[in-house]
Amino acid sequence: MIPVKIPSRAELALPLLRQGDVRVSKPFELKWQLGTWGMALTVALVRILYLRYACPYDLSPDEAHYWDWSRHLDWSYYSKGPGVAWLIAASTRLFGHEMWAVRLPAVMCGSLTLIGLFELTRRVYRVGRLAFAVVTLALTIPPLAVGSLLMTIDPPYVCCWTWALVVAHAACFPRSERSPLSQTLLWFSVGSLIGLGILFKYTMVVFAPSLVLFAAVARWMKWDHVQVPRSFRNLTALGVPIAVSALPIAIWNANHGWVTLLHVGRQAGMQSGGIVWLGPLSYVAGQFAALFGFWFVFVLGAAVAFLLQILACHRINLRDGDCWADTQKNQRSQTPWIDADQGVFLLSFFVPTFLLFVGFSLKTKIELNWPVAAYLSGGVLAAGWVIANCRSSVSWWRSLSRGLVIAAAASGSLCVLLMHDTGWLYPLLPIQGDGPEAVAQGPRRWDPSCRLRGWQTLAAEVDEIREQLRREGIEPVLIAGGWALPGEIAFYLPDHPPVYSVGSANGGRLSQYDFWRPNPVWDPEAFHSRTMICVGDLSPSARQAFDRIEQTRYVVHRVAGHPVAAWPVTVCRDFKGFDRVRPLGY
Repeated sequence: MIPVKIPSRAELALPLLRQGDVRVSKPFELKWQLGTWGMALTVALVRILYLRYACPYDLSPDEAHYWDWSRHLDWSYYSKGPGVAWLIAASTRLFGHEMWAVRLPAVMCGSLTLIGLFELTRRVYRVGRLAFAVVTLALTIPPLAVGSLLMTIDPPYVCCWTWALVVAHAACFPRSERSPLSQTLLWFSVGSLIGLGILFKYTMVVFAPSLVLFAAVARWMKWDHVQVPRSFRNLTALGVPIAVSALPIAIWNANHGWVTLLHVGRQAGMQSGGIVWLGPLSYVAGQFAALFGFWFVFVLGAAVAFLLQILACHRINLRDGDCWADTQKNQRSQTPWIDADQGVFLLSFFVPTFLLFVGFSLKTKIELNWPVAAYLSGGVLAAGWVIANCRSSVSWWRSLSRGLVIAAAASGSLCVLLMHDTGWLYPLLPIQGDGPEAVAQGPRRWDPSCRLRGWQTLAAEVDEIREQLRREGIEPVLIAGGWALPGEIAFYLPDHPPVYSVGSANGGRLSQYDFWRPNPVWDPEAFHSRTMICVGDLSPSARQAFDRIEQTRYVVHRVAGHPVAAWPVTVCRDFKGFDRVRPLGY
């Protein structure tokens, strides 16, 4: 957003934010720090009350799946580490198997992330008011708001990444003399946060090479004030916690054919042959849409502006015959809005993660949430850039910048408000139909929250069928056509019974349910002659596993008259076993 020009030496020595000035009164900074803590705690309380008393959404399939994991605690799981299951298990053991209890860890991680963003921004710019503004604006970003309500792997992963940034920054940029032991403990804390994050999401490992990248740049630039892990003791303190955290995942995989590596490889497109040339364009477009355009432009714009201004400074030094590294060592404020060393630190944790998924997009479709961690440091970098734009000496540019920030905050706030119950919009829309075939023509086309609706309705119908069979003297087995359904049915049935997935025999891929034994797919003798209630479709080959299959009925869930979800439910009698089990893959 700032027009790029080659600055003079006088301009380089006068950063707009004066982020290098450490002479800030402690009470003044404490005010913003306490304000952030108060806001984070208030937001957490409001979110808990919303989930407990006003939330119209059931658990998402991912949440219910992880809840099912929490009933089978283990060293690791098919597609993820054990962290998410352990967190949900801790919460539900304390508060019961309730929707709000499953999501409580997400709320707490979301508030801790807000506090971490404040600390990181304050450390980078040394301006408490700016750090508080970043936290306030973060509340208007829909992906962060969603991530603070839904208990997937992302809330704890993002929390770990944020605090790893904070502690790594403290270790790299000491404000005063620090003992070797204290420095070692800081690097041990960074390693512990990285290791903890790996237990939730494997992309946390990217933090380590990002740190190495910053250390390499700092050494090349001869920034003696930057303390990176060079000694054997500090490198050990950093690496040992990471290795220890990876140990349970490695042990579980060693005993289960290294299925996680195969699954992650499939997700990364390693098993596909061709190149998706339009993949990067689709990836960038998806990120642009997910961040409402504004925030995506702010982050990328800040990254590009910083790099261009650093290159401009480099050209000045080359023109004047100065040594680039020596100039950087003696004069760190090389852009009008952030110190060069601080900018490089933030950029080192944005660029590798963002570009990693650009590369993967050539082989596979990138989910919108995969590069979420890149925007933490990228957002902090953008904060100073946006403020510098809003203080520009060019009046029209200053007005445009302020207008864009206001538009971003206003549109984001409106979206965050509406997402708490999108059903408010349904009465404004015409009803397209009434049966299950009308689901695809209704709100489900544009409202992703439809995936979180109707699961209680489905469970109630399954429970009614189960009671009918019990009156016949039959205790049915509950099965589902894929991995996304068993957790939902089990959670919302009053007795939380085991529900099995037959997805791998139904033409789908393997899942965690294939590793819990016994199950109907791999241990048919344990279920011989049983009657089963199947939720979801059954392939023709899977239907041959039963002597008799009753007519399928459809459960349709409606909101304000609109059908938003539908599921086939079938009673299958006299199970014989699946003749051919050929999973689609990993």
